[in-house]
Amino acid sequence: MFFIKDIFLKGKYSEIIKTKLETFRRIRKNLAVVPINEEIIDICEKIIEKYKLLPNDALIAATCKYYGISKIATFDEDFQKVDFLKVVKV
Repeated sequence: MFFIKDIFLKGKYSEIIKTKLETFRRIRKNLAVVPINEEIIDICEKIIEKYKLLPNDALIAATCKYYGISKIATFDEDFQKVDFLKVVKV
């Protein structure tokens, strides 16, 4: 997937990028932005300590835990360490 970033950084707006954007337009209707609160930040701190995740990844995991999200689609292998998340490979 990193080849897409390389194409973009080289200034080439390819069909691959257009296809990805169209996919996002189709699925965005099923997505929600959830607020971050003080409790999530507290959970985040514990996740950083327990799983040795970087803050951004820990915040994602903490948000999942708080909202009862048990599956995550990611290429980031660090999430496999988190016992309450199931990583869905795409």
